[in-house]
Amino acid sequence: MPANRTRSASLLLLLLTLLAFTPTILAQTQCWAPREDQDTVTNPKWAPQLRAMLEAEKTIRATPEFLNTPEPVRMRTTVAAGPYDPAGARLLIRAYPEKSTVGIQIWTGKCEVIPQAERVAASIGQVDVFFNYPVTDTFLADGEVPKKTGEVAGYPEYNHWIVITKNGRLPWIPQTLAERLDREGQRRQKKLEEWRKDQASMKAPDETVIRQTYDMLKKSDAAGAESYLASMKDLVVQMKHQRDVEFPATTASLEKSVADYKQYRASFSAEDLQRPAVWAGVSAYTGAEPDLFNFKPGSTDKAMGFKPDPAFPDPKFPTRIQLITVMIPTVDTRKGRDVWSKQTKAAMNYAALARLLE
Repeated sequence: MPANRTRSASLLLLLLTLLAFTPTILAQTQCWAPREDQDTVTNPKWAPQLRAMLEAEKTIRATPEFLNTPEPVRMRTTVAAGPYDPAGARLLIRAYPEKSTVGIQIWTGKCEVIPQAERVAASIGQVDVFFNYPVTDTFLADGEVPKKTGEVAGYPEYNHWIVITKNGRLPWIPQTLAERLDREGQRRQKKLEEWRKDQASMKAPDETVIRQTYDMLKKSDAAGAESYLASMKDLVVQMKHQRDVEFPATTASLEKSVADYKQYRASFSAEDLQRPAVWAGVSAYTGAEPDLFNFKPGSTDKAMGFKPDPAFPDPKFPTRIQLITVMIPTVDTRKGRDVWSKQTKAAMNYAALARLLE
């Protein structure tokens, strides 16, 4: 066979192979349903955030691994911002099968999904990208120390959220010794106040009422009346002992607890009080009846807890994209959904997302 015919045959074979292969890659993503706008995202004040979300959407839609779903789906993008400042902005792209796991029809029309698709938890997977979103909701909601769960493409991952910022700055700072001590002081003061309130409500039974009840019972059940009177006398004696001995001791102990806090706090310099609070005890701090003297000033890496950094994202520039967080959750293992989510997470162009930072 002549060389040119051989090359033509090879090219034809390659073309047929590509044509056969390409639909396999993208065929599972049937189409994109109309975008869903939530909250006040279409308000002009959110225009910078909306532009950033739509650019991020382009990056996600350009990820072949995300489009190559393990089963036929329709994709839908949701963008949300507000309604309160500075609440941040949220981009969510979800993949919906034709029916939910319990048989609810999700697809409708030529390329739409039912409005309640997410309320019935129908998506098989998603990509969430948040912009300047409050870290209390994603990193500090279930604990005060964000847990580092790995790194993805050079970006740190905390609580399974990928954190993208300029220069690697994190959006939280350690709680200071003053803050942790004051929290403990407030807890002790509240306990004392509640005890005083409870103590005031603990009154011995009224002797007149006891006698009236006894006289009434005696008419129909003499033995029962005597038993009742004896038990009430015992109760009066017990409560007198509590009032005269136990209650004052408890009050004194709680008052001393508050005084110890004030004295211990006063033992630190102003500089130490502004350093990160660390737990110096042998065992980990559990938040239950802590030994006050285990609260110490220390280093950030040993901090007991963190709080949102009030200066980052900088509230003076709410429309600037300063913090991007990404979550690509694993829904379940059916039909290879977990593998698909992991492949999407590994393949995402995070550098393109980082270019949205200002």
